[in-house]
Amino acid sequence: MESQSNPGDIPDVEEAQPFQKMLVPTDFSLASEHALERARLLAGEGGAEVTLLHVVVTGPFSPVARSADSGGLVVKPEIEQTLKQELGRLRAEHLPEVKRAKEIVVVAKNAAIGICDYAQKNKVDLIVMAKRGRGAMPRTMIGSVTEKVVRHCGCAVLTFRAGTQASQKAG
Repeated sequence: MESQSNPGDIPDVEEAQPFQKMLVPTDFSLASEHALERARLLAGEGGAEVTLLHVVVTGPFSPVARSADSGGLVVKPEIEQTLKQELGRLRAEHLPEVKRAKEIVVVAKNAAIGICDYAQKNKVDLIVMAKRGRGAMPRTMIGSVTEKVVRHCGCAVLTFRAGTQASQKAG
């Protein structure tokens, strides 16, 4: 008699639960906009929450200040307002039919850490990111944000090469 279980305990497609919390990190590039379109298609009518996340990286010329209340690092209010307006524009343009969408700005030492920390703290099911396909040499020297997120985040990460026909059709 044949066993009904799947190898590796992977659920059948019919049993798989839809993603409930999706995260789309953005650096405001065209590649990030392609990722928003993918997230929109995945969210569909399933009611998934989609969060647009922008990470402000700390550094000598970063628009970050120390909070008087907590002593932690925060984005300067005028910069945060501008970033949230841009995130709102992206939301309106790419996710108009997604009922549960929000915009978040966080501060981190680097983008991958900010993305993974947010995903873990907020129990994100899926991160949607585009790869830029810059080639092997730069990636081996410094590593891409997408590659670091794939390696270090504890949730599923959907990646695709930005600028491919598939990503262009998503729009």
